[in-house]
Amino acid sequence: MVRAPDYGISAVWAATTGTLLVLLHRAGAHPRLTAACTFALFGAFVTLVGIDGELADVEHLVAFVFGLAVVSVRSPSGKLATVAA
Repeated sequence: MVRAPDYGISAVWAATTGTLLVLLHRAGAHPRLTAACTFALFGAFVTLVGIDGELADVEHLVAFVFGLAVVSVRSPSGKLATVAA
């Protein structure tokens, strides 16, 4: 690990992917387009990062779900919450 430090960039990619898919869906994209993009991005991610049965695989999944959740949060009034003011 000393020779190849892990900075977590791939987890950031996973979270960003989840966020972009939610935004695509909210923009009114056809569900089939959203599904196609989901599979395409997942395939690209697996190709670039790989799945090797390590803890990082779970971390990527958690990051993806976190990216989905962050942009899906609604305020108590029912309006979508925003991260930036």
